[in-house]
Amino acid sequence: MTNIIYLLLILLFVFFIKKTLLFSYVPKKSKGIYSCKFAHRGLHLATIGENTKRAIIYALSFHYDVEVDIRLTKDGKLVVFHDRYSKVKLGFPGRISKTNSNKLLNANLRGTKDHVPLLSEIFEITEKKCTILIEVKGLLTKRYKKELLKIMENYTGCYYFHTKNLYNYFWLKYYYNTKDEKKVYWVLNIFRKRFDFLKKHDLKVIEKTIFEKKYIDEFDKLVYNISDNDFDNALKLFFYKFRENFGIPSVDDFLYELENMAGAKDIIKLAYKVINRYGSRIDTNHWLFNNTVYTSKDGKKYNISATHRCIYDNKYPENSKEGIIECVKNGFALEVDIIYHKHDLYVYHDDRISLILGQEKSSARKTTLMRFEEVLELVDGKVPIICDIKDYNLFSRKLEKILIFYIKKYPNIKYAVQSFNPLVMMFFYRRFPRRKNKKETLPADMVFGQVGHSLKGLKEKIKLPVVFKQISIIVNFCLFYWGKPDYVVYDLNESVTSLTNFNNIIGIPVIGYAPKTEEECRKYYYSFDGFIGENYIDKQSWNGTFIKKTV
Repeated sequence: MTNIIYLLLILLFVFFIKKTLLFSYVPKKSKGIYSCKFAHRGLHLATIGENTKRAIIYALSFHYDVEVDIRLTKDGKLVVFHDRYSKVKLGFPGRISKTNSNKLLNANLRGTKDHVPLLSEIFEITEKKCTILIEVKGLLTKRYKKELLKIMENYTGCYYFHTKNLYNYFWLKYYYNTKDEKKVYWVLNIFRKRFDFLKKHDLKVIEKTIFEKKYIDEFDKLVYNISDNDFDNALKLFFYKFRENFGIPSVDDFLYELENMAGAKDIIKLAYKVINRYGSRIDTNHWLFNNTVYTSKDGKKYNISATHRCIYDNKYPENSKEGIIECVKNGFALEVDIIYHKHDLYVYHDDRISLILGQEKSSARKTTLMRFEEVLELVDGKVPIICDIKDYNLFSRKLEKILIFYIKKYPNIKYAVQSFNPLVMMFFYRRFPRRKNKKETLPADMVFGQVGHSLKGLKEKIKLPVVFKQISIIVNFCLFYWGKPDYVVYDLNESVTSLTNFNNIIGIPVIGYAPKTEEECRKYYYSFDGFIGENYIDKQSWNGTFIKKTV
């Protein structure tokens, strides 16, 4: 508590100094930029895309200066685009720095007819007409610097730079700051006077009353058919008539619109899209959720994804040859635990970690080590396999590389690979982006899953401070999406219900493990899309019927 008070006092002192003593004036060398009113990413309204030509032209028509964001593409072009990824704004997945400019320039921003422009195209509009503030996104690599210097060399208009990256800041400062004027600014400098921005949420964009579509269409016809000499006059004639329709909303207006436009699920979906996450490649029609269906006596249906550790009948040891043969005979997909041992892959599960995490033991006894290749030979493409990787290494990926070798050696089997270690999923995602690479490929129908858990046992056995009691939420949310899994796996525990609901909302299928009876599944009927269970041969525990659907 004392530390918090000290921190607040320091912040109050900094605020007092900033407002009263040191920074209450505008430095002479920076006077020009502080007199500008910038349209943030241009004046993007309704169906006008941000950081586009039309957004810049609209800003000029209202006599605003403009702020834009730039990024370097794969082929070395500087495009005016804000996001690091393309999915949210353009509709297709990909990183801007890994995408060729042609693909970006030909794509429409969602909900508009505008394209992503090059920085040179924006300069043709803004030169000698306004001040342009350029935010440099991404790290200034050698190629990035060369292209920027080349474009800025011929620009005669008034410009400034700002950036969040300190390396970018010092490099830009070296090249563009002058004795007479400061041209480069660090965005995160809390002591600097703020720039005067006019952002999108400062305007009431209600198309019916503010700016009807017919006016936008009329404006477009006008703008694209006038000469440079008539530019200013033509815009004045058109826009002054409609400028009075724009107003500044209050915070209450904004909150009212948010409250009436979206429920909790809609807000979660929106937030997930804003941070530019991915979409799962599979849904509940995939073999993981349609291999076998269990129907209870009361008519409820449960998707059986696989047999947990090949325990179709608990009279056989887990991960054993006898269990595998029985699963294959009855058409059940296998879930096997894979470890690295003596320079090869073996099928085995160590219960020590499970005990620490509070997870129950399986209903079968242990067995001796069996080579993973023996499992593949027994399966021979007759049923799918879920490979649960038990890899505790942070950096070494020996296990995964050998697994890739075996997958390529036995391509006739349907595979799903999952692991509790997010670094394993990240390895597969980076090595096989979109699961396909020019040098190396995996089976097209191979999917990847992230194994989660409630960490119930860890919280009970280790006395943590109150602030760490929700460690399961932190782990599951912050780490489990790094490798962009196609599905998520959780153990059957009430503390993961919120996590399963979250994944259902954002569209990622969820599998539960490892129910030993129908009653355990019943509690989570609405939470999980499928189950990896045990001992299906036991009619007392599973007194319904199993229907084989697909292989």
